[in-house]
Amino acid sequence: MDKVYGYDPHCGDHKVTIKLDNMNSGVTEVVLLRFRADDSGEDVSRLPVKVRLSYHDLDRGKDVVKSQETYLKIGEGSRDMLDDEEVAKNYTVAVLAQSIRDMAAACEERDFRKAEHLLDASISRARDRYPDLDDVDIKRTLSIAENYRQMLRRRDGDDGRDDGGSG
Repeated sequence: MDKVYGYDPHCGDHKVTIKLDNMNSGVTEVVLLRFRADDSGEDVSRLPVKVRLSYHDLDRGKDVVKSQETYLKIGEGSRDMLDDEEVAKNYTVAVLAQSIRDMAAACEERDFRKAEHLLDASISRARDRYPDLDDVDIKRTLSIAENYRQMLRRRDGDDGRDDGGSG
């Protein structure tokens, strides 16, 4: 596993654990992971992946565990995974959400130039991919990112200095 978008994963021994926020019935959560195959020389055309979701069902008053196994297919020619409309949408939302998290971390470090740059890059890519903004989820997440960027720009204008984190 190379990257988990929007979450702080706990990794170890061929296992990635991600804690999700409390969810209500009917809520959908997308977890997007990027995998990178190593050059071990082994046949990695199909890598097994097992996903396990465990939660406490308040209505039934019991713990529930659901599992599903699948395979990552490696080396499908030149096919870009972003050609799949649903994958492209989820990837775009995940990258925007990750840029918001990264922006918040940069702001905590008082590196406001970096914070704005992080948002600029993901907003630009999202607008290039979806110029018509015809998807409500992308539109909502993009709006949040743009509002943060606008606040950062107002902040720079309000104090009359360019604070690049140096102080």
